[in-house]
Amino acid sequence: MGDPDHDDELIRMAAIAMDPLYGKPVPPTQTTAAHLIQLATQQYNDSAPSGRRRLSAPLVVAVSAALVMLAAGFYLSGTRQPAPLQPGPVEPCPSVAPPAPPVAAATRPARAELSAIAVQARRSVDTPSTGRFTYVRTRSWSWDPTTDGAQGSWADHELWWAPDGSGAAETSCGGERTSIGYQPGGIRVPIEAPSADPPVLASQLAAIEDFRSGPAAPLRAVVDMYRYHVLDAAHRAATIRVLASTDGLVFHGSVTDGLGRGGVAISIDSDDGTRDVAIFDPNSGHLLSYERAAVLSPARSGVRAPAVIASVLFLASGRTDVAGEPATS
Repeated sequence: MGDPDHDDELIRMAAIAMDPLYGKPVPPTQTTAAHLIQLATQQYNDSAPSGRRRLSAPLVVAVSAALVMLAAGFYLSGTRQPAPLQPGPVEPCPSVAPPAPPVAAATRPARAELSAIAVQARRSVDTPSTGRFTYVRTRSWSWDPTTDGAQGSWADHELWWAPDGSGAAETSCGGERTSIGYQPGGIRVPIEAPSADPPVLASQLAAIEDFRSGPAAPLRAVVDMYRYHVLDAAHRAATIRVLASTDGLVFHGSVTDGLGRGGVAISIDSDDGTRDVAIFDPNSGHLLSYERAAVLSPARSGVRAPAVIASVLFLASGRTDVAGEPATS
């Protein structure tokens, strides 16, 4: 093992080398998320010795993600077997009608509205929440392709995880509950420690969903991050800024989600005939819900578009010292 202080300093210097905005004002939101990663690449190439230049953007993403994982003590070792907690049979979730289709298409770019929400989110005040375990509770609806038409089922999910990968997960469905406990290393988190710096966060998100795959990738990566993390005001603002820099997102104005909570919706259409819709609280920047819909009827699916094929409601998040104990932020 090397000197921990020396390793930390190397990580800090490497992060600074890949951060084009270190010590500089944040660039205007006209810059795309992909361009933020290109800026990080250029900053590295400009500052690295000549023999080590020409680092590609995908490698920058991989290195950035690796640095974050190393800094947090997250290693790519094998996952240990989970230790079950209170196991029990679970009845199949009841098949139910899908949620309402998402908002219709719009042509108004979301950049300006998202930039304003980022400012508001940065100013918001959070309720303090402390503890060893991060806690996130969601309610998801999944389309069942074996049914006639867009039928599916709801289930509640609760997750507790600690930095060492230990924790617990519970799923409630059809009046039944199942719980699983995890030993250290049993839970793998896509981003161990999200950055509050938009360019670095963009690189982390691109390691979850390749931004080159299409404009829906940043939004889907943000949704995945929210499944695991309690984001404070600074991190929510950074997240919104990454989305504000994403081309193709459109703004739909005020809407209500599946729980009747008020928010604002943004969406993106993909070439595969799907539409991703996210609803954010305009005052805090919290992600309230997310839906993916088929806007073109998939061949031989029995789905008549538009129809929701996946939906998730973000119900609660916070920190607690006891796995299995709810917490709110």
